[in-house]
Amino acid sequence: MVLACIQIFCASLNHIIVLCIRCAHIQSLWSFCSCSARKVLRRQRNLVAAMWGGSCPISMSPPTEKYDVFLSFRGEDTRDNFISHLSAELCRKNIKTFIDYRLDRGKEISPALYTEIEQSMIYVIILSEHYASSTWCMDELTKILECKQIYGRDVIPVFYKVDPSNVRNQRESYEEAFIEHQQRFRDKVDTWKGALTQVAGLSGWDSQVTRSLIILKWSQYIY
Repeated sequence: MVLACIQIFCASLNHIIVLCIRCAHIQSLWSFCSCSARKVLRRQRNLVAAMWGGSCPISMSPPTEKYDVFLSFRGEDTRDNFISHLSAELCRKNIKTFIDYRLDRGKEISPALYTEIEQSMIYVIILSEHYASSTWCMDELTKILECKQIYGRDVIPVFYKVDPSNVRNQRESYEEAFIEHQQRFRDKVDTWKGALTQVAGLSGWDSQVTRSLIILKWSQYIY
């Protein structure tokens, strides 16, 4: 049952990612089009935005895009379950995805990884129980939100087995993480907290709600 829930949830998330990528491709064509062509693109852009339930803004030209999707996640929470199924779904759709599989991450993000973030079109943030305990993840998130602000990129938060309000207000495991960070990373704590509050306020997916809906549908089918 758990595996089925994860697979269905990942497939649903994949559908949203496809829509966001389609919207981003429309944006990238904008600056090269004539006025008449822009009218057509504007209608397509608005249609995709309506399907996503948000907006699809035209922003300043971003760096050359190397990846369709950048996944930000805490490996120990999600690598062997959620991420493996999500990456399989994305691969099946031929969506070029950046996934950092390194087990031994350093304390600071390398310039090369910052470049990979800048060269990605869509960001999917897997907010799990111990996401905030990783300074690496927090620096990733800060950079991702910076790219969202500068280039108008799409950010999709996924609340994986965590309550969105706990992420937004830094409670429970997120509060515990910042008690630890306060001692060594005092100059970054406020920025990281602000980043979590911001990402938790975006339209995203709650795995606990989705799983409950899937179980309900299964129970209706069985009985």
